[in-house]
Formats: sequence, C-alpha cells, structure tokens
Amino acid sequence: MLNTAIVLIFGGIILTLLFAGLLFTLYSLNKKQLEAEKERIALQEKLRNSIAETEQREREQLAALIHDNFSAKLALLHLQIQQQSNTLQTTVYQHLTEQLETIQKESKDLTQQLHPFHDFNTTLSEAIQSRLHMIEKTHPCHFNIQMDEKSLEQLNSNSKNQLYFIIQEAIHNIIKHSENGQANISVLQQEDNLHIEIEHRGTLRPEANKVTSGIGLNIIKKRVQLLQGTFHFELNPFGSILQIVIPYILLLKNEAV
Repeated sequence: MLNTAIVLIFGGIILTLLFAGLLFTLYSLNKKQLEAEKERIALQEKLRNSIAETEQREREQLAALIHDNFSAKLALLHLQIQQQSNTLQTTVYQHLTEQLETIQKESKDLTQQLHPFHDFNTTLSEAIQSRLHMIEKTHPCHFNIQMDEKSLEQLNSNSKNQLYFIIQEAIHNIIKHSENGQANISVLQQEDNLHIEIEHRGTLRPEANKVTSGIGLNIIKKRVQLLQGTFHFELNPFGSILQIVIPYILLLKNEAV
C-alpha cells in the first residue's frame, strides 16, 4: 500500500509538472504571437505613415514649385504685356490678358488642391468649402456640407490631408459623371469611428455606369485601406452614394507630416 501511495504521489507530481510545462509552453507561444502581432501592426502603421508623408512631401514640393516658379513667371509676363499694351492691337492684348489670367487662376487652384493646408489655421471644413466654392462657379451641381468640427479640429495635418484628398476625389468624381443635381457631404464621428457619407441626387452622364471601375474610386479605396477603413459605393436611379468608415483612434495616432 505504501509503495502504491508513493507511486501515486510521484505520478501526480510528474503529471502536475507536465501540465505546468504545457501551460507555460502555450503561454510562451501565445506571448510570442501577441508580440509578433504587435510588431506587424506597428510596421503597418509605420508603412502607412511613411507613404502618407512621402506623398504629402511630394505634393508640397510640387505646390511650392508652381507657386514660386510658374506663378512668378506668369506675373512677370502679365506685367510685360501690360507695359506693351500701347503697341499691341486691342483684340490681341485682351486675348493675351484673358489667357494669362485663366492660367494664373488654374495655377492657384492647382496649388490649393496639392497643398490645401498651407495656412495651418485652415480647418478641414474651410478647405473643402473653398474647393466647393470654385467648383460651383463652373458646374451646376450644388453641394451641402455637414462636419463634426469638434472631432476634426483634434486631428493633425497629416490626417486632415488624407481626409481632404478622399473627399476631394469623391467631389471630382461627382462633377465628372453628373450633369446637375445636389450633393450632401457629411463627416461625423459616431462612437469610435469617423463616418463620411457623400450622396449625390441628380442626372448622371451616360458613361456614369463605368464609374465603379474608374481610377477615381480606386484612388479613394486605396486611401481608405491605408487608414484601415471600410468603403462602400453604389449607383442608383437617382444618383450615387459613397460611404466610408475610418477608426477615429487611428486618425488621432496618425503622425504629423
């Protein structure tokens, strides 16, 4: 009996040690998996920020080139034409002046599109409103905008840039594929996510059915994927609707450019 008890005790100890060893091995494996997952997420975030920073830096450099080089040369050329106004025919002078003013306006517009937050006091809403103001001068579509200013003002310039370019591309998509109508743009924080909805109601151009496979939507989709968001777009008999959901905490973490 004593020998049996000793065997049972030692057997129990051995089984306990084996079970403890198994638990420790599982714990170690799980810990390594968690650490590997954290590293993967950190690398993804670093890559996302690196891509955004590189893109924004290139945009700023191009905007600076247009502003400092081309705009300055256009202004000088405009001045030289004005100085020669007495020697030019009236129609020629008017034509050259109008062409230059058009180019200068387009140059300023392009600079703003490339670098909408050159003034650090500019809010996302103001940047988009400014863009819409220019668009509505030449396109019959009317835009309404609703934004969660309190949530958006906490974002840094990198996050604001990413949201601006997403919304800008969606707006360009509407004016490219519609003849008229009204578009409602809303950017609102709901719980842990930022919801962007852009709904257009109006007459679409005949080729609008190709928009789902177009470059514009693919650009938006890739930007949203970089921000780990979800993307949904659909056409309907009355227009189109674009819905985007992005984790708000990720926008807060997005490193400044």
